[in-house]
Amino acid sequence: MGETGLLEMLPVGIFTIDVDWTITFWNRKLADWTGIEAVNALGQILHRLLPRFEEDSIRARLDFLMQGGPPVVFSYQLHEDLFPHRGDDRIQRVRYCTASSIPGGGIIFSIEDRTEVAALVREAHEEILRRRKAEEELRAALAAREMTIREASHRVRNNLTMVASLIELETLRAETDAMKGFLLDLQTRVGSIGLIHELLYRGEPGKDLRLDEYLERLCSTINDAFPLGPGRAGFVYELQEISYAVDASVYLGMMVAELLTNALKYAQLPGRKLAIEVRLCAVGDGRLELSVGDNGPGIPGGRIESSNSLGWELLESLTKTLGGSIRIGQGPGALVVISIPEKAKGSV
Repeated sequence: MGETGLLEMLPVGIFTIDVDWTITFWNRKLADWTGIEAVNALGQILHRLLPRFEEDSIRARLDFLMQGGPPVVFSYQLHEDLFPHRGDDRIQRVRYCTASSIPGGGIIFSIEDRTEVAALVREAHEEILRRRKAEEELRAALAAREMTIREASHRVRNNLTMVASLIELETLRAETDAMKGFLLDLQTRVGSIGLIHELLYRGEPGKDLRLDEYLERLCSTINDAFPLGPGRAGFVYELQEISYAVDASVYLGMMVAELLTNALKYAQLPGRKLAIEVRLCAVGDGRLELSVGDNGPGIPGGRIESSNSLGWELLESLTKTLGGSIRIGQGPGALVVISIPEKAKGSV
């Protein structure tokens, strides 16, 4: 196969001119693109067949090539399309023409049609812009949602704080110890829920709650609020870092508040500082274990005694809601152990 045969097979348009500017070769690909057959192109003067090549800026560069200068590129951006296009579909062609001098005289032109590639690049660019816009809109929507959730948690927390304050005022006016105890229990339950919303306001919306942080804050808050005088209870924490669903954490908080209230009421012995241990850990088989124990006299009759009828019944009801179990553990004082699924019901 000769040189011209190879040029005919190339997927680019190829033509050549001699030193007299006469077209000496015109390949099939260029004929397909332009609609000008080789028989009508060969022997023609370049600028008579393709008038754009007579423009001063283009002619000057080709003159330099005729003298053996380096190759030049006629880009689409600067020169548009130098060649006619077959048909009337009016598609704007994106072509790049590279001209190189031929040893012994003349110029060879190579024309690459990048119309389809340019269209794909343009579509890809437009798709990138669309996706960026969609991502920006999504981020804005998520930010607005986060702000809404934070604001809702903040308002709920403020409302619960107000309710707890009203209960505290009623506690000061209560005429009997039984009524004071009832109101104090109610205040701690409301406070345990309020603390959840405080942590939600400060944390990242949509995420599970750090159960270990919540329980430690809850114990400290209840201990500080309980009327024990200057000698507060001492706490020992063994809390594994565990995240848990918010709704389920509310139930656990109420249960811990109930157990702490009972310990603070009934576990103090004369001459001994009350010590309370709170433990949380994963025990395997997809379960968590939460325990609250003290160094008091223990649990008479194996049931939680409370100043109202909600005590043990509340613990059992909330544990059942979580799909767990509750039992009295063995210890020098009271010890209650709650076992719950490691993955809260309804959580992802």
